[in-house]
Amino acid sequence: MRKIFSDLENSFKRKEEIIYSDSSLKIEKILSKAISGYEISKEEAISLFKSKGDDILKIFSAADDLRSKSVGSKVTFVVNRNINFTNICYMGCKFCGFAKRFGQSGAELLSLENNSDRKSTRLNSSHT
Repeated sequence: MRKIFSDLENSFKRKEEIIYSDSSLKIEKILSKAISGYEISKEEAISLFKSKGDDILKIFSAADDLRSKSVGSKVTFVVNRNINFTNICYMGCKFCGFAKRFGQSGAELLSLENNSDRKSTRLNSSHT
């Protein structure tokens, strides 16, 4: 097992909780492992994602405590700019909300010159 929160190991105090079922016991073991600073496995992560009922509240609580111990109340964000050279899409899934069909009003395909201009603009800004 790989240690990922070694500085948290001795500083985290677990809240006592009542174990209601085998599922809860399994979730408790996974959360205890994570709280102790060890990386959980893919299978354990899947178990957490499939959790229901009181187990979800335990997961939320453990995640909030780990976040608090690792970064406190600090909030950060990254402004990420992707240069889309086209908004033309053939899938039609309606996921993105900006896609157009070829020939439709508002459909665009940037020339290499326009794409380069957008790239230069992004490079001269503080965006990543």
